[in-house]
Amino acid sequence: MPAIMPPKKPGRKQGASQCGGWLTVCVGVLLGLWIVVCVYFVAHGFSEAKEAPQRPFITVKNQGHSGAAAGAPQQALRSEGDEDALKRRPLKKGASKYSVVERQAAAVDLVRRVVGRDAAALFQVTVTPKGSQLDADSFEIHDVEPPRHMNHAVSGPRIRLTGTSGVSVASALNWYLRYYCKVDTSWMSKFPLQLPTELPAVGKPITRKSLVRWGYYENVCTHSYSQAWWDWGRWEREIDWMAMNGINLPLALTGQEAVMQRVFIKMGLTHAQTAKYFTGIYILYVYTYDMYIIYII
Repeated sequence: MPAIMPPKKPGRKQGASQCGGWLTVCVGVLLGLWIVVCVYFVAHGFSEAKEAPQRPFITVKNQGHSGAAAGAPQQALRSEGDEDALKRRPLKKGASKYSVVERQAAAVDLVRRVVGRDAAALFQVTVTPKGSQLDADSFEIHDVEPPRHMNHAVSGPRIRLTGTSGVSVASALNWYLRYYCKVDTSWMSKFPLQLPTELPAVGKPITRKSLVRWGYYENVCTHSYSQAWWDWGRWEREIDWMAMNGINLPLALTGQEAVMQRVFIKMGLTHAQTAKYFTGIYILYVYTYDMYIIYII
């Protein structure tokens, strides 16, 4: 008579397969619920966006500037009709929106602010556009004897600064001041700088080319913690310093919150919902972009 074998207990493999099956069911249910919720909110959001008024967009309080009452709200973007005024004028690929004359005049003004009007007369500024916009900026420094009739507090050879852009001319000035006049600049430098009583000659012409096409600068923290409180004088000094150090791609966040709000509204959010997202100016960009990055991650 054959022996009756007792029923086998479920092994580890059988138990694992059962757990895997339940896990698959749970994941499927959660995924289905997530899809239903997303569809609901997308449909609900689009219906609210159609009913939302077109104005105002972001409103800011005037801090007592001339021409407006202090505390009076102003519209950063007044209506949809303003979009045409905000769009960039179409440019040819690689073209600059400023002429050579305008860039050269801006470089001359920078030299006058940095070294003073009298000493600036001893610098000859020339902007020579580069052959291809894909090339990096470069500059040259030459000696040029000043006319005999000129009489300035600072004497010496006249220096010719030639660059492919206004930024490269400013970089040439900084190179000459640092390595020939032994005058360095920093964020705290006060213009005009104090130059030697006699400008040193360059001798053999100097030619330098940037290693990169774009020189990036700034971060979101600086815009909120420091630059939110700057006046134009402080901004102008910072821009001059950037140009002298070859910065041609600074981070520019001013007004970005208006662009972000318009994107949010097109995605289905209301004006009231977007207004709760933005903070005060002192942490506006830090909070806004940190939260944006966290959301993406």
